[in-house]
Amino acid sequence: MPFDVLNSVGMFSPAISHDIVADHGAALDAYAKSLRHPIQAASLCGSFLGMTYKDKYKMTNEIFTSVIDALIDTKGAVVNGSTDYRAP
Repeated sequence: MPFDVLNSVGMFSPAISHDIVADHGAALDAYAKSLRHPIQAASLCGSFLGMTYKDKYKMTNEIFTSVIDALIDTKGAVVNGSTDYRAP
């Protein structure tokens, strides 16, 4: 049974999550530039909870909560911003 691709669902790595909380950063900038569609939902990669990714990005409940708050407060603009979406 084939599944449809959902172009409006993203996946945020620990680096992207930390950049979202900071409202800027290299990982978030690169991710936003690669988008071809606005993100309307995302996986926050909860399996990283309690881990430190690349010896730099500690993933705590507070980080996950702050990412969610930033997405709600900005209505997604922290990720989608003013990105020019490119057709695939």
